[in-house]
Amino acid sequence: MKRSLTAITILMMVLLNIPGYAQDTPPREVIQKDKEVISEKEIREDEEREPTASVPSLPKEEPEDETHKGIIRYSILIGSPIITIVYGANAWGWGKNHSWQWGSERWFKRSTDSGGADKIGHGFAHYAIQRISYNVFDYTENGRPNKWTYSLLTSVTMGTLIEVGDAFSGHYGFSYEDLIIDYVGIALGALLDYSPVLDSFFGFSFEYWPSEGLRKDPNKGYLDAASDYSGYKVMMNFKLAGFHYLGWDVPEFFRYLMFDVGYYTRGYTSQDRYIGETDKKRYWFVGISINFMEVVKDFFEDKESTLCWLSQQPFNYYHVPVGYKYEKCIDE
Repeated sequence: MKRSLTAITILMMVLLNIPGYAQDTPPREVIQKDKEVISEKEIREDEEREPTASVPSLPKEEPEDETHKGIIRYSILIGSPIITIVYGANAWGWGKNHSWQWGSERWFKRSTDSGGADKIGHGFAHYAIQRISYNVFDYTENGRPNKWTYSLLTSVTMGTLIEVGDAFSGHYGFSYEDLIIDYVGIALGALLDYSPVLDSFFGFSFEYWPSEGLRKDPNKGYLDAASDYSGYKVMMNFKLAGFHYLGWDVPEFFRYLMFDVGYYTRGYTSQDRYIGETDKKRYWFVGISINFMEVVKDFFEDKESTLCWLSQQPFNYYHVPVGYKYEKCIDE
């Protein structure tokens, strides 16, 4: 993957430095007039005999100051790996073990530490990182193709750094399962950013409400929400609003509806054990819900405005639990 990104970066640099197709102005010594070749001197004499109207010069537009975009660009490209390393060393014990350690997390098996909830979390987190960084770099690069290089470089680097850091933590170890799920999330995010049609039909979102154990355990706080697996449900969404995007003649209320399929676990965390919940269970569900991105859009007269787009973005990731779910325990 690293070699692939390096190749993409080099390719983008080459493409961005290809000169344009505009050619130099042809020499005036040889131009055709009435199928005769005349000299540049004769052309100048003709021009002197014909009065020319003076054309007022247009005021030159000042180039936009894009310093702030450069600051944003390099703050993310340089700052995100530095912050990841510093946070990992302090929060996850990176560097405590000086030899490489492998981890085997066995995917979604019931006997694992979280029943696979951490895998879903990895995939969703890197999906969100890719999509958010793409939007930021789309702004800083004014839509130029290197937005792809920067966004993919950011998301892939963060995912890889986390696993390499875990290899030296003395506790987690390098998990190829986590890294695969990270890359799947990144690929899904890039695919939806690349295709507005697919983005209009599909989403990846989560629900969260602090679990009873997190609320009652005095040793836990809301900063522990990231590992509060019993409060999460993660799902894929099929949005009927996509048919409106394609211009199909379907009922107006269709655009407010989504079909969901998702996964969650209960009973795996220390706060679950604190309240006596020790029965580890995994669940899958299907349901129908409200697409709040479309609801928010209705509050704006200009539905293409930046403010409308920004107001919709929280609901691109967070799923408001309004609707119906059919849930089934896998372990019964």
